[in-house]
Amino acid sequence: MYKFLPLVLMLLLCVKTTKAQGVDGLWRTLAKVAYSKKYSEELMDNILVPQFGAEVLALEGKEVIISGHVMPLEIGEKYFVLSAFPFSSCYFCGKAGPETVMEIYTKKTFKLSTPTVRLKGKLKLNKTDINHLFYMLKDAEIITK
Repeated sequence: MYKFLPLVLMLLLCVKTTKAQGVDGLWRTLAKVAYSKKYSEELMDNILVPQFGAEVLALEGKEVIISGHVMPLEIGEKYFVLSAFPFSSCYFCGKAGPETVMEIYTKKTFKLSTPTVRLKGKLKLNKTDINHLFYMLKDAEIITK
């Protein structure tokens, strides 16, 4: 009867560990956004317009720390997209919303050596420009602690 207990305990530990390593607190705060649809003359279609909650608005222009998964782009070494989730479940794959990705603009050029990073920078909210994501991190730096 108890021969499977170690396996069950290990699985429960894995589930708890996975949740703990999941989306960090800032991503959870950034998820506090509602959307309205607005017709775009430029795209000749409806677009989602963010309606940021008070908690998110309070972060505008503030220095924040965020962890996430680097999306593979070929645009440049001072610009990339960070996702709250791995590529297989990110916004671009249709499994999450636009609040789960962020444009990253770094202070200096560097090579990304890991698929996940922890960054510090100033948060910019994008309410109107359809050519950019809802969230941008300006003057970003990789931090190790």
